Amino acid sequence: MLAALLMVLASLAESGTTCVAFLIATCAALGLFTANVWAMTQTLAGPAAGSWTGVQNCVGNMGGVISPLVAGWSIGQTGTYQTAFYVAALVMVAGAGAYAALVGPIEPVRWVIASDSDPSLPTKKTNPVDRTGDHHEIPQQDATENLS
Repeated sequence: MLAALLMVLASLAESGTTCVAFLIATCAALGLFTANVWAMTQTLAGPAAGSWTGVQNCVGNMGGVISPLVAGWSIGQTGTYQTAFYVAALVMVAGAGAYAALVGPIEPVRWVIASDSDPSLPTKKTNPVDRTGDHHEIPQQDATENLS
């Protein structure tokens, strides 16, 4: 919400220096939140943190694809940057509202990993690096085998 307010103030600034100062403050306010996003992903995703992070980056970067198009169209229609700043502030408010409404308490998820001690779970070890869709058994080696 702070970032949205600072974005609106940047659009209302009379001088370029004041506008840039508000834009820097906007980015700083967004940066205060960013660390939490990555910590939440790692906390919730457990062993799948890398995959979740990839999806999160993909969806998050859509704003970088769409915003120049929306801003350019807005500036072309109105002849001013102010509307583009208002749209950006509105998107920030919508994101903060969605976060407040959809994200519950952040607690570590207990991920169950298959082991030999639980017969109800699969125990076949697969190669997570294999990207062909066919999982192959990981060869079991003696730890002392490669020491010679």
